[in-house]
Amino acid sequence: MTENNPQPADPSAPSAQAEFLTEEVPAPPHKPEEEINLNELFPEADQDLNDLFPEPELKTLLKKVHKQKHDIETIKDRFLEDHDGIDEPEDAPEPDDIEPESASDDTPPAAS
Repeated sequence: MTENNPQPADPSAPSAQAEFLTEEVPAPPHKPEEEINLNELFPEADQDLNDLFPEPELKTLLKKVHKQKHDIETIKDRFLEDHDGIDEPEDAPEPDDIEPESASDDTPPAAS
């Protein structure tokens, strides 16, 4: 008698891949969106920015731009702090002090 043992499905089989791709991934917990107050982000503005830009997507974009600008300024300040203490070596000649090398007498003139 021959026993029929079911073979486990090959995970690389197209049907297994299709099932894997169609499985729904649970959405991350959605935190409640806070109202973005553009007037707090840009206090130097002369007008009410919340009235000028009422769309939530645009407020989110402006908030991200403000944060990135702040991050760039922070990185720039750190870079300048790190490189303020580094001086050029004293024995390095200034660009004005470098004299062009003249052709030596040993070298034959170039053929024209």
